[in-house]
Amino acid sequence: MTTFSSAADNMHADFEPAFFTLADMIAVNATTRPRDIAWIEGETQLTWRDFNRNINQLARALRENGLQAGDRVALLGGNTLWAYSVGFSTLRAGGVMCPLSALLTPEMLAQLIVDSGAKILFADRAYLELAKQVCTLSAGLTLVYVGDKPEGGYSYADFVDGVSSADFYHPRRAEDPANIIYSSGTTGTPKGIVHTHGARIGFTHQIAHGCRYTSESRGLVTTAPNSNATWAFIFPLIWLGGSVVTAGSFDAARTIELIAQHRVSHMFIVPTQARAITEYAEAGDADFSSLRCVVTAGAPMPVPLKDTMRALIGENLFELWGFSESVGTIIAPEEMRRRPESVGRAWTGTELRIIDESGCDITGQGPGEIVGRTTSTMCGYLNRDDANREIVWYDEHQRLYLRTGDIGELDDDGYLTLRGRQKDIILSGGLNVFPIDIEKVLLEHEVIVDVAVFAADHEKWGETPVAAVLLGADKSADSAAILAWANSRLAKFQRLSDVVIYSEDFPRNTMGKVQKNELKARYSPACEV
Repeated sequence: MTTFSSAADNMHADFEPAFFTLADMIAVNATTRPRDIAWIEGETQLTWRDFNRNINQLARALRENGLQAGDRVALLGGNTLWAYSVGFSTLRAGGVMCPLSALLTPEMLAQLIVDSGAKILFADRAYLELAKQVCTLSAGLTLVYVGDKPEGGYSYADFVDGVSSADFYHPRRAEDPANIIYSSGTTGTPKGIVHTHGARIGFTHQIAHGCRYTSESRGLVTTAPNSNATWAFIFPLIWLGGSVVTAGSFDAARTIELIAQHRVSHMFIVPTQARAITEYAEAGDADFSSLRCVVTAGAPMPVPLKDTMRALIGENLFELWGFSESVGTIIAPEEMRRRPESVGRAWTGTELRIIDESGCDITGQGPGEIVGRTTSTMCGYLNRDDANREIVWYDEHQRLYLRTGDIGELDDDGYLTLRGRQKDIILSGGLNVFPIDIEKVLLEHEVIVDVAVFAADHEKWGETPVAAVLLGADKSADSAAILAWANSRLAKFQRLSDVVIYSEDFPRNTMGKVQKNELKARYSPACEV
């Protein structure tokens, strides 16, 4: 009888596949492509060799100032080379990066500092005053900043002064934590989402494959570093040795200029940014010929806006659905033409299912909550055992899936169509009303460019749908007329009780997602905002 031994029986005990973190890949690129451009910002063009030296220097400074493996480093930074350098240097030093949103109050930021356990806060010039307020509320927090020196802080120049930029390496394993990304907190206290280094590499492969990155790719970054999607867009460029272009705060004219100037191939934008680009007066004459992949994510993009964007930039628009805990789909341009309502198929290394309210698998049988398992799953919420219990679902083989809180359905070909957030479902007269279905109808109106439907309390029906709408430039309409137009096209149980016309944009988080809880809080019947 033939017997087979395992590979482990015949191999040296110390042999195992090498594991590279994203910070490690910066050093690899510095060796394999030292003179290639790693980063572009304004007039600055850093080679991989120089970028790696900068990362080495700050990583060494962190260690010399007491950072230990696993320590958390908080960041209040904009969309700048400096901010991302802090993040990658933290990883190089063995720390855990924790980028925070500058839209939060000092009190909220101080709470997140405590939750994360960070002892050091980096802040760039634009957020120095906010950082100083956070420090007064956070005992034992060290501030490192760009700008004029505040009492009790260290300038970034002083922090790294005299520190060597020679090669620096701290070993990290796939299971070690890499970052804490805080959720938007639109439905309560933000939760700290912890990703390991292994999960970050898994995510990198998924986005690189789905968005067709190569080592020749140049990616323009237009969103803030507190967003998981921002890092996810940059990671493939780091992994493959492409080039990152940072634009600072988003501006449609500047974005269009940078695309042509630097021959940008990849760009990530949220729908509000896409609308600003399409509405820019000179966009029709701009040079978009270098673009190969423009990814929209963060919030659903209305089909009319997709069509307008594709007409402007060519067939290079991709849409990504996912959440920071890491389950997602992507749809390519050729698929989008055939299935404009879909957000695509699960990206590589991911499986999706649909479950009902009792947790039964109903995949292929209609809408329900989307659950998924993937190679890039978070390792849990920080300090939130309750939330960790609530987010998991197990299949018949006891494999763990994450509950996304999104409602959708999968067709026979594996394409996902979203029906909205579970928390946004309106229960009217005992029937489930999906806001997204009403929003699609309203977007067919010739003067409406964006809409958000939310629930209002109703004495008879319990809840009733209300629509907040934005009108196109130089367009006008009466809310009563829009209400009558919409209700003539909606099913009886979907009919709106009110339409509110917004003269300015809706309240949104940093990724452009409408904060419907804020719309509801502002709402009073028969009003215009």
